[in-house]
Amino acid sequence: MATSSSSSASSSGTEKFDVKTTPFHLEIHPGQETLAIATVDGNVSLISAAKSDYTLGLKASIKLHTDSCRMLCFDPKGDKLFTCGADCAIGVCDTRTAKAIGCNKTAHSVPINCIKEYDGKILVTGDDDGFVRGWDPRAGMKRTFSLEEHGDFVS
Repeated sequence: MATSSSSSASSSGTEKFDVKTTPFHLEIHPGQETLAIATVDGNVSLISAAKSDYTLGLKASIKLHTDSCRMLCFDPKGDKLFTCGADCAIGVCDTRTAKAIGCNKTAHSVPINCIKEYDGKILVTGDDDGFVRGWDPRAGMKRTFSLEEHGDFVS
């Protein structure tokens, strides 16, 4: 499940970090020196990124999807990380423990392209068929609305 990662200094003095697979999306933690990287193999890597000396280090690698993890976003405090992917699922990770704490495996019937969090109260997802759906993460990812306003994919 875990993705092997490594870091090394380059000849220019900057830090390189290899997640060993193709990154799909990146988000910056709202309150810590942490990056979250979604990859095509369904993993999410949490990377420490110290501003003081520009060093990078793997904090955790979490397998949240069976197919590519296409996008991710933090809640306002950065305590939770929400993910979506080509497996039609929404994943939830506790960033303090780096553990998966929830998954809605049937959130959409086609791959999900994007996920955005709003005000700690709602998640919005968009898929390959043009559906936009709202979810309440406080109520176990209960669907709050579904719109089919688009004739094409939502990105």
